[in-house]
Amino acid sequence: MVNDMSNNTQEIDSEAPGKLLLFGPYPLLQREKSYRCYVVPLDCFVHVHITPRKDNVVKINAPQFEAYAEGTVDTSTGNVFVSGPESLNLVTTAIDLSLTYVKALGRDINGFEITTRNDDAFVYRIKNPGDKKAFSKSGLGSSSAAIVATVGGILTAFGADVKENDCLYKLSQLTYVRTTGKAGYGFDIATAVFGPIQYSLYPAESVENFPRNCSGRDVLAAVKKDWGYSVEPLPFPTSFKLILANFINEATITDSFVKKVNEFKKTYPTEYNHLINKINSAVILEIYYLKKINAGDRTAHTLDALRSAFNEERALTKTLGEKSGVEIESADSTALINEACRIGAFAAKLPGAGGRDSIVALSDSEHENGIRKLWRGKPNLDVLELKPGSTGFSVKKVNEANRIHV
Repeated sequence: MVNDMSNNTQEIDSEAPGKLLLFGPYPLLQREKSYRCYVVPLDCFVHVHITPRKDNVVKINAPQFEAYAEGTVDTSTGNVFVSGPESLNLVTTAIDLSLTYVKALGRDINGFEITTRNDDAFVYRIKNPGDKKAFSKSGLGSSSAAIVATVGGILTAFGADVKENDCLYKLSQLTYVRTTGKAGYGFDIATAVFGPIQYSLYPAESVENFPRNCSGRDVLAAVKKDWGYSVEPLPFPTSFKLILANFINEATITDSFVKKVNEFKKTYPTEYNHLINKINSAVILEIYYLKKINAGDRTAHTLDALRSAFNEERALTKTLGEKSGVEIESADSTALINEACRIGAFAAKLPGAGGRDSIVALSDSEHENGIRKLWRGKPNLDVLELKPGSTGFSVKKVNEANRIHV
C-alpha cells in the first residue's frame, strides 16, 4: 500500500547552459582571488523536467543515454537511495544534496520523477558511426549544466530560494566535489548558474573537508559560509561574433594537462610563477578592455589593446604548454588560428585548457561567414551553430509563462 503524502511540490522545467572558457584557465591553478578567468555561456542547454509524486519514490530518466534509475527518498532526512547506472551518479548526488538541504530548511519533501535532456551541441561528434572508437567530446560543460539544472530544479520544486547564500552554485559545486573527490575549479558551474562572468576561485580548503556522508546540518553550514570566490557579471560584447568549431575524433584530457603544468610548477617554481603571473596580467587586461567595449568604447585604440592582450595571453599559454611538455597549442592549431586571422578574424585561439577539443574565433559581421566557410572546409572541424548567451540557470513552474533567472 502506497502512502498518500501531502504534496506541495511544483511541476518544474529548468535549464542550464553550456560554457566557453575564453580567457584563462591556467591562472586559476593558483587558487587565489587575484587570479581570474572569463567564461561565457552558450545557447545550448541541459533541460530538466520534474513531476511530483504522492509517495516517496524517485525515478530518474535520461533517455538520450538510455539510462534509468529508481529508488526512494527518506522524507525525514532528504537522503536518496537509488539503484542505477554509474552514468547517473552526478544527477543522483545532485538530488541527494539538494533534498538534504531542503529538508534542513524545514520543508516537507516527497517523491518525484525527473527527466533530463541535452541539446544536440553537447552530443559527441562521430565522424564514422560504424567506428565506436571514433569520438569527439564537445567540451562545452554538459556535466556542469546537468548538475545545475538538477539542483536548481529540485530547489525550486520544493520551494527553496535558489539565490539565498548562492545555494544553487554551492550545492552544485559540492555535488561535483562529493562525486569526484576533487575540489574542482568551479568556473563551468558558476557560468551555468550566473551567466557570463569574470571569476576567481575559492581556496581548496573551502570544500575539501566536506564530509561524504553529510547531514543536513553539514550541508546548511557549507552553504552559509563564505567560500572566498568572486563572481562578477561581464556580458560578451554584442559587437563581436563568435565562431566555434569542434575537432572531430579528438579530445583533450584536461586532467593530464593540469598534471603536467603542476609538475612544471613544482620543478621550476620561479619560472612558473613568472609565467603564470604574466598570463594573469594579460587576462586582467582582456577583462578591462571588454568592460570598456561594453561601456561603448569601440575606438581603434581599445580594440587594438584587446587584441594585443588576447594574443599575449595565447602566446604565453602556448609557452606554458611547451615548458610543461603538453601541446596546449600544436603547430597545426597555430596554422588554423593564423589562417582565420588572415581572412579577417579579430582574434582566435584554442579555448579552455587548449589541446584539441575546440577552436574559437572572434569576428565582426563582415568576416563571420568567411571564417565559418573556411572551417567548414576543414575535414577535421565541425562548426557549431552556437551563440554566446546572456544568462545562466533559469526555471519556470509548468503552466506559468515567466522564467526565473539567477
